[in-house]
Amino acid sequence: MVIGLFSIEAVIRIAPDIEKLFRVLGIAFLLWCGLRPIFKRETRSLSQPFVSTTTGRALSAMLAVTWLNPLVYIEIVFLTGALAASFKPDLRLWFAAGFLIASAFRFYGWTFMGRLLQHWLIVPRNQRLFDIVAGLFLIASATLLVRQFYLFPHRAG
Repeated sequence: MVIGLFSIEAVIRIAPDIEKLFRVLGIAFLLWCGLRPIFKRETRSLSQPFVSTTTGRALSAMLAVTWLNPLVYIEIVFLTGALAASFKPDLRLWFAAGFLIASAFRFYGWTFMGRLLQHWLIVPRNQRLFDIVAGLFLIASATLLVRQFYLFPHRAG
């Protein structure tokens, strides 16, 4: 998060036109992530949940998903960094605090909601509905960014 907040700003100071590229790439990434689940055909089999056999295996899986996931770096460093760079310096720390609080709610929320929805998500039709709603949410987020940065740029920060 710190790398995204401050390194992207430094890169933008050196090459100001790269901010536009980061914005376009961030919006394109959100659109791709939103459209992909809407148009995919297959569903996941959730009738047999994954059960780890050892604590070490569970920890290894968690660390791999956390540190080897390229989407984490795209989201945190580039997308969040580009968004944070659009704010005035005195507002970036508030942005970072809000992002970290929202992330905590998001990650803990996924855990709790996953537990609550596990029986509902076993049904392939429900999985499809969930994917479509999630995709529409990402597309709406991309649309809001387009509106903020391109339709009303004077309000961007």
